[in-house]
Amino acid sequence: MVDSAVNAKQLPLPMEPSSLLLRSPPVVIIVGQDVDASAMPLTYERNRLLTDLLRHYSCPPFLCKTNMENKKPFSSEVFEWFSDLLPVVGTEDMTKFHEENYVRYLSLRETMSDVDEEATALKRFRADEIQPPVSRRYSQQSRPPPRQMPDLVPIAQDEEFNLIGDNAPFLGMWRTIQATLSGTLTAVRLLAQEERFAAIHWFGGRHHAKQGKAGGFCFINDVVLAILEIQSLLPSSKKRIIVVDIDAHHGDGTQAAFLFDDSVLTLSIHAYGIGIYPGTGSLDEIGGGIGRGFTMNLPLPEGSTDSLAVPLACRAILSAFQRVGDELGAVIIVCGSDALCGDPLGSLNLSIGGMQFIIRELLIAVARRSLKVLILGAGGYVDVSCARLAAVVTRDVLSCASALQRGDTNYFRDSPDLSTNFGVHVPEDSEYFTRYGPSFLMHGLPPARLLKVRQIPPDSELFARMRRIAEKKSVKASSENPRESSSSSSSSSHSTHTDEEEEEDDEVVEVEEYEREEEEEIEEAEEKEENADVNSNDNIKEKEENGKVKKNASNVERKEKEEGGGDIEGFSQTYSSDLVIQIL
Repeated sequence: MVDSAVNAKQLPLPMEPSSLLLRSPPVVIIVGQDVDASAMPLTYERNRLLTDLLRHYSCPPFLCKTNMENKKPFSSEVFEWFSDLLPVVGTEDMTKFHEENYVRYLSLRETMSDVDEEATALKRFRADEIQPPVSRRYSQQSRPPPRQMPDLVPIAQDEEFNLIGDNAPFLGMWRTIQATLSGTLTAVRLLAQEERFAAIHWFGGRHHAKQGKAGGFCFINDVVLAILEIQSLLPSSKKRIIVVDIDAHHGDGTQAAFLFDDSVLTLSIHAYGIGIYPGTGSLDEIGGGIGRGFTMNLPLPEGSTDSLAVPLACRAILSAFQRVGDELGAVIIVCGSDALCGDPLGSLNLSIGGMQFIIRELLIAVARRSLKVLILGAGGYVDVSCARLAAVVTRDVLSCASALQRGDTNYFRDSPDLSTNFGVHVPEDSEYFTRYGPSFLMHGLPPARLLKVRQIPPDSELFARMRRIAEKKSVKASSENPRESSSSSSSSSHSTHTDEEEEEDDEVVEVEEYEREEEEEIEEAEEKEENADVNSNDNIKEKEENGKVKKNASNVERKEKEEGGGDIEGFSQTYSSDLVIQIL
């Protein structure tokens, strides 16, 4: 077995030798020699559609002119298209995080039972049924035929490792696991090269797998293993990492791995509510020990749209970067298309433009701080939606890298903004063009399956926390400033600060208030656990009025514009974004 601990310099490069390409391009896109190798039974064609749209939408604007006629995605000063055979990974690479007996069981499981033909037929029917009608109609166009991954007959030991239901073992499972992890680790090792800005592996992002069990279609957590690998390659002064997980489902496996670790900040942006998998990711999950405060969750109400989710996400991202500080060395973005409108297994109604807006905020933050960024896929069960999102984000990354090469801050000059530009077509030369009907537009998505929610519902966890903090701030303000009314008349004579100085002061106060509020919340929680009964928690939550959240709206608007948060139409100013920072 080939040792997977090969460093980036030993990996074969797929590019043709050229004087233009002596330096490594700033972006590397990992697809491997066989895009089907990491496929899953429920999305067995997703990798094909995704790769095809990367080649026809994301890459062409950045190809060397001499190769435009041949349409080869190899010769570019901006990106490297890694389509060579990936290094083989073994159990020793997986046991850096996962339990040895679990990994060994995964490697041997396919030899323990026969194929379950009935379960296989049902799963293939389900896989075809969740695709939009146009995509199903033309699903037979693919040549050669998609990879077959029949289910295996279940055995009693499967339950010990949660290899049941969505995680049922299938023929070819070990191949999928190895290909997924190999692609992610290859991306990390190439990202470690000095010239690199970004590495992209859309076939990774298995964020639900735990140390000793599978979960949510995830068997091995390549996100956690990527973090460990990056930390081993970063300089000692830049070991901290931010993981931003944007997916319909909470990144529970990644969070659990670093719950007590202050070198990794995990921010998960996901749907949260009764019956939504995996049932974790509440505001109260903030980490423990030295890692307290380095676990962040933004639990969105079921059905959330751009107008609700995007401003909250942008403020949460700002808070995450403030918390980590100067020791930050890299950012990992886990990007799941199941957060998009119309996904059958998702619980959100985001648009491609909305997701693009959030990820652009991350890319800008990374570029301004001269950091490295690793982009991984995640969930997503409508193949054409996944391909669209991946192509749009990849083009943004390439545009950002190109701007950095030019020394330009117009990062997205070469990539359309799909939150405002609704006339961008799917390239007609795409092999799977017929699958993108009826609109054939890059922002096109299936109809919503859930009621669209544009404001925070009063019964949601977010609203309750915001109200509680607003009440505390009001009480503190009245107790600390008893002579506020008398001093307000003379305040105008002392307003000598510039707007910039005032905003800096506000930001310092904001962070200090956040730290105080967090400590108080933790102390209250500990006291309740020891002394109070369940009813006391309910009484605190049902306290007094609910209309004190409307404050500082004009200051928030100004700060959001200057910090890049933007002002998304339809987002109610009732939910002041300075409170968002505090609740997270």
